[in-house]
Amino acid sequence: MQTLTWILLCWLVSSIEGRLWNPISGSPVRKADVVVGTLSGEPVKRAITDVNGHYLVEGLPPGRYRVAAGRAGFIPTLSPTIVISKADERRQDVNLAMDTPAVITGHVFDKEGEPLEGIAVAALSRNEASGAVNVLATTRTNDMGEYRFADLMAGVYVIHTARTAAPVGEVFSPAFYPEAGEWGGASPVRVGLGGEAHEINIRVSKGELGSIAGAVSGPGPVKLTLARKSTDAVMLALMEADITAAPDGRFLFPGLASGTYVVMAEAKHLWGSAEVTVNGTEAHSDIALRPTGIILAESNAPVHAFLVRGNRYRSEASVGGAVTFRFTFSFEDITPGTWVAEVEPATPDQFVESVKWGQQEVFGRPFEIGDQPWPVLRIKISRGGTLEGKGNSVSLISESVPESGGKILEAIAGNDGRYRVRGIRPGKYRLSCSGELLEIGAGALVKRDCKP
Repeated sequence: MQTLTWILLCWLVSSIEGRLWNPISGSPVRKADVVVGTLSGEPVKRAITDVNGHYLVEGLPPGRYRVAAGRAGFIPTLSPTIVISKADERRQDVNLAMDTPAVITGHVFDKEGEPLEGIAVAALSRNEASGAVNVLATTRTNDMGEYRFADLMAGVYVIHTARTAAPVGEVFSPAFYPEAGEWGGASPVRVGLGGEAHEINIRVSKGELGSIAGAVSGPGPVKLTLARKSTDAVMLALMEADITAAPDGRFLFPGLASGTYVVMAEAKHLWGSAEVTVNGTEAHSDIALRPTGIILAESNAPVHAFLVRGNRYRSEASVGGAVTFRFTFSFEDITPGTWVAEVEPATPDQFVESVKWGQQEVFGRPFEIGDQPWPVLRIKISRGGTLEGKGNSVSLISESVPESGGKILEAIAGNDGRYRVRGIRPGKYRLSCSGELLEIGAGALVKRDCKP
């Protein structure tokens, strides 16, 4: 009898099946790896799509699952939560679109139009809200001077060549597409999923080899970084070199193209910088270290906060504890430069209403920290609204709140089959599953079912 029961249970176990396709071409995605896993990410069963893009995963007990799919040349995709409530349930509708990545190709030439081999090329993006510059991909030109980025997400890119000696004994100045020396002169390249941007060609200038030598005064070890002078965010993303000063403080950056550079020195609780112009010879600059600073902050509620400088420096602080009307804390090792304040409320039903640097609103926006004295960074937290209901997942798109920058709020259902979005800034939002426009107030509880 027990054996018969076991056989019946095995026969009744559920299955998930569907089809993978490319939404641009409409063709099936064959030989893709499909994984059915738990909501915590544990894989349960695997399958491979056939020539029609079809997959079938059997032998699943009742539970909550998600389907992940991937294949070389495609962007991985993940399904919403799939609820199997019966022992013999068959889900035959879990179809997933798999987009192909964006492609950017081009050549690097010298001023005479000759292709250059071995030049380093980077694809950069910039967060317009924070000002941070990110290096998303790097490659080198081949013997025909060609480069290719084949795995990019849809977006707007700036293409940049790094300082490179090619051939030996020659150095070419960095350039932004098509032949600009600074970010502001670059032409952005926009490309969509499955799209290709061709002939993004860059012309670079040959420079005379120079160097920067000097000494840094202060207790070691001292780390030095070199970047061409540009915006703070670009310099921190595109470092030319990274070295440690000798025990006596001396340092050398050789093989530099002509231009203006910034040397940044850093030791424990100390910093210094110098602007140096190189013009085919050895330039000299000594750097004196001075103490980093401390920024005091104040919040009306517990928060977790960061001060971020480019992609390199990050100061973190948290505050909580007993109920009070004011929370004070501090950020250490702060240096002058362009920073971004990132703040997260300690409780999920709240949102960041404002972050003030003096009289300037700086939440999510780059701001300049100059020489001391510095004002107190003042953070205001307020109670937000809540949206909840039945459904696998939900997205809310802001339509009336400038501070959110069109931010998309997302939530996935829990084990009870309900989703919940908390700490919503008051305003108007578009509900993705129905297209309904919702107005959500402070402390309001809005209920909407959002089934696929």
